[in-house]
Amino acid sequence: MAGSDWGHQSWFQFETWRCHWRQLGPAEGTAVVLLHGFGASSGHWRSNASALAEEGYCVYAIDLLGFGASDQNLKYLDNRLWSRQLQSFLSSVVGRPALLVGNSIGALVALTTAVFAPDWVLAVVAAPLPDPTLLQPMPRRRKRWRRVWQRRLVLLVSRLLP
Repeated sequence: MAGSDWGHQSWFQFETWRCHWRQLGPAEGTAVVLLHGFGASSGHWRSNASALAEEGYCVYAIDLLGFGASDQNLKYLDNRLWSRQLQSFLSSVVGRPALLVGNSIGALVALTTAVFAPDWVLAVVAAPLPDPTLLQPMPRRRKRWRRVWQRRLVLLVSRLLP
């Protein structure tokens, strides 16, 4: 296989986004889903996918939203969104529980999925896992009325002050 091109490639729909995935190996083998790290894509796993497929595993890899050939135009990306993407992939494409192998941010997605959808996860291999203290919580969106009044107050104060 040349470069990062490996396996059968296709797309699936997750909510409103188009997501790219690959598959290699016998369909009846134990399902393994490979999750790339930050700044990578499913092509990152080309050597590992071949080796696992030769051992009889049914190997899948997805491009997380915002990476690779999956849709890129998202305002917020976080491990919970990617976990929901992975859960959708497992239920609609893989169709059975799988071993999750994650690199970097993919490891965090694998662990998040194991927490929120344990019935879809046989085991998790997390190598290396990013420091979870580096993750920032999503900002809470204020209620609309509060945003409107805050904007009005800022405009009023800015006119009153020299």
